[in-house]
Amino acid sequence: MHQHPSLYMHYLTNPHVFATRVRTTEGPWIRALLDGELGPEAVLGFLIQFCALGVRMVEGVDGWMVRAGQACVRLGRRELGESIIERAAEEAGHDSMLVEDLFELAPLWRERAGHQISAENLLSQPPPRSVLRYAEIHEEVIASAAPWAQLGIEYEIETMSTVVGPPLIQRCREDLGDEIMQGLSFVRAHVELDDEHTLTNAARIDELLAREPALGRDIARAGAAALDAYLEFLSTCVELGVRMAGDSSPRWSWVA
Repeated sequence: MHQHPSLYMHYLTNPHVFATRVRTTEGPWIRALLDGELGPEAVLGFLIQFCALGVRMVEGVDGWMVRAGQACVRLGRRELGESIIERAAEEAGHDSMLVEDLFELAPLWRERAGHQISAENLLSQPPPRSVLRYAEIHEEVIASAAPWAQLGIEYEIETMSTVVGPPLIQRCREDLGDEIMQGLSFVRAHVELDDEHTLTNAARIDELLAREPALGRDIARAGAAALDAYLEFLSTCVELGVRMAGDSSPRWSWVA
């Protein structure tokens, strides 16, 4: 029997969740990145783009969580809403971690590629479609009749961190050496924290769906949509990293 039977029955079996999760491990970008097909310079380029573009991806997370929690309270789910608001504090400042990582990684690019890049210019890049979509999903959930769907967003993104994070760190160390660890504070923090967060969210969703299984559909759809946007974001970072390394081939393009 599944540890969280209501989560399994009313969430994990949702076709949107299942199909999107498959791409977390089987998508062409993740296989190329984690299986060592890109080469060290492209992996470093990926990390640089992930940090630069990721600032816009995460800078609003704590605010979105607070507003989603407040919306839950307004709709009569005070305990749930307050728990979401309480968790929001743990997400504050993650954009600063990415900026710090970027400024650690930029000098490594100069050493490996032989030319300098501007961290400031990278931070000024326009956000890709996936970053804008990720923000839209949060806003849609907050404004919806089911703001508790925020639980699905948290659950899917944190689960992804536990799946992708450890092999990504290993790939970076193998391709770029231990010195790369100084530029991976964001990734390392999420690997360390999100195992516990994932278990907490799984139990919280399971408890909610045991009482009200009909809520699973909205939570699952929001989670799958957020994960889809995040996977597209990672794919974009891989493509840009490959281009930085001097290979403009589109073979790692995102496959919808």
